[in-house]
Amino acid sequence: MSAMLETPELPAVFDGVKLAAVAAVLYVIVRCLNLKSPTAPPQLIYQDSALARFLIKSCPLLTKEYIPPLIWGKSGHIQTALYGKMGRVRSPHPYGHRKYLTMPDGATATFDLFEPQSEHCIGGQSHSCWLQLILILCPG
Repeated sequence: MSAMLETPELPAVFDGVKLAAVAAVLYVIVRCLNLKSPTAPPQLIYQDSALARFLIKSCPLLTKEYIPPLIWGKSGHIQTALYGKMGRVRSPHPYGHRKYLTMPDGATATFDLFEPQSEHCIGGQSHSCWLQLILILCPG
């Protein structure tokens, strides 16, 4: 009887509680980070025209389903945390000019123009420098 008093062990129910707590934490992580959210092709809304049909036919990427990277691609929370920790380590500050255009209907279109930090050359050869244009549209 004295042997039982010397080695008190917790009942097996505590192992189940630990397992349930771990399962609950994992469930919350999966739900909050949208790791199980389904992916779907984008819904394109456009006026049917020859140009629209040409663009959709020429750019099949517009109608394909986007499958983001598993962990950080489905959750803006992880992307924000990663950028907050790593994004500003050695990134140069872009210097640009904001432009405003007033549309005929009174709406305002705003865009930024940035100058390149350095020339884009292939293989370090000055005769193979090229112009890189990037256009980002955020409607709404």
